Amino acid sequence: MKKSAKFSLITMQEVKNLASNIKVARERRSISVSEMAKKLGVSRQTIYRLEDGNLNVSLGLYLEALNQLSLLKGLSTATDPSSDIDAVEAEVKEIRRQKRVKATIPKSIDLNF
Repeated sequence: MKKSAKFSLITMQEVKNLASNIKVARERRSISVSEMAKKLGVSRQTIYRLEDGNLNVSLGLYLEALNQLSLLKGLSTATDPSSDIDAVEAEVKEIRRQKRVKATIPKSIDLNF
């Protein structure tokens, strides 16, 4: 039996927000569900599932929907490693820890008794 993925509440909410934003963007551009389905090469039912935030819709399809709506550009900025504040903070803590460890190790130990 295939295991199903478990998603956190925050992940589910973010997908719902993304889906809602895609739907609003499609509607603001006066693109029908049928037109969007044709652009993405999927059924209208799949578009409804995508716009509902269904977690079984592929990430690729969400990204292509953003692309078709000219909203994909800039997404990589959000995941740019240099923008990852948590990782930068962790690296700084590790550097500080290493400096503390070095400071506690004697520079020379006289092994000649």
